[in-house]
Amino acid sequence: MKVEKIVNSFIDENTYFIYENKVCLIVDPGSDFERIDAFIQEQEFDKIYIYLTHAHPDHIASCQALYDKYHCPVYTHELELDLLKQPIKNLSASFDEDMVIDYAQGKTTSLDIPEIETKLYHVPGHTHGHSMIEVVKLNALFVGDFVFYHEIGRCDLPTSDINEMYESLDKLVLMDPKLAIYPGHGQMTTLKEEIAHNPYINR
Repeated sequence: MKVEKIVNSFIDENTYFIYENKVCLIVDPGSDFERIDAFIQEQEFDKIYIYLTHAHPDHIASCQALYDKYHCPVYTHELELDLLKQPIKNLSASFDEDMVIDYAQGKTTSLDIPEIETKLYHVPGHTHGHSMIEVVKLNALFVGDFVFYHEIGRCDLPTSDINEMYESLDKLVLMDPKLAIYPGHGQMTTLKEEIAHNPYINR
């Protein structure tokens, strides 16, 4: 199983491709649709799935175009579905085009992808319905804007809550410290590294 990353031009958001045997899970398709689509075409995937960790525009910008072209299933945590439909709250109304995704399927524990075993975790704080996805075979978490290298996501936006963020962090540290962490911005890290050096975890 492989992981590839595209750093999108809008706010340097990371889009991840997790793939094996022509099956691909795309996490948080950002602003650079042409680059995302070029990778899909290059790899000639037979099946494509999309997972959205949360509803902010830098993480969902290419979702509509991918859905229109490939008719692929789109998933998010069920508590984030409302935010996907509200351009003012999901902040897309501040940019050129409102982003409304009303076709996402709400999930809470895992995705309907037989070829890629996943586990979902609700980690509110950055948004109320924010989630992260574990890809079991990789022993890796794709965390959106929950945790970054020695940092965490903002908690001053619509549906954000710093107290929820701290509760989510307290649950994160109970997981396997060998887990790799792929954040929505910036470099990859590990849970062991964040437990040791992230000041929001060691508060």
